[in-house]
Amino acid sequence: MLRLLCDFEICCGVEILESLHYAADSVVRSFKLKFLHLLDTNSPQEVRSKCGSFLSTDWSDGDVVFANSTCFEDDLVANLAEQAERLKPGALFITFTKALGSDAFEILERKRYRMSKSSCVPTNYCKFILPECRLGPCNSLYTGTQKL
Repeated sequence: MLRLLCDFEICCGVEILESLHYAADSVVRSFKLKFLHLLDTNSPQEVRSKCGSFLSTDWSDGDVVFANSTCFEDDLVANLAEQAERLKPGALFITFTKALGSDAFEILERKRYRMSKSSCVPTNYCKFILPECRLGPCNSLYTGTQKL
């Protein structure tokens, strides 16, 4: 859905479970058929899904990264945070429930939201921006869930 709000050059979902990847791939195909033609044709419009682990996927070029981390174990969150530290300054990282726990990021917002039958605490992080860096146009979005 975020793809409809921003002109990302690349939107990529990573799912480790085949059933979730199949569902995500179905959404990607539907998006391409129903909505892709409505978007700005002056920029690349790559939307894809990948079946695999986000820990073995290079998403260091991401401008916006989302991890549905509610069910992640602590060691998985630690590995995620370590990989997130490779993002460029100014990148946004959004998690659900579990804190990223990295000194390389500052929390922009943390707020409890009611979600269907439970509540969730999305946390929006920004990788620290060095004085000489400026966040340019958003080029890539990565999203995915992980379960071992």
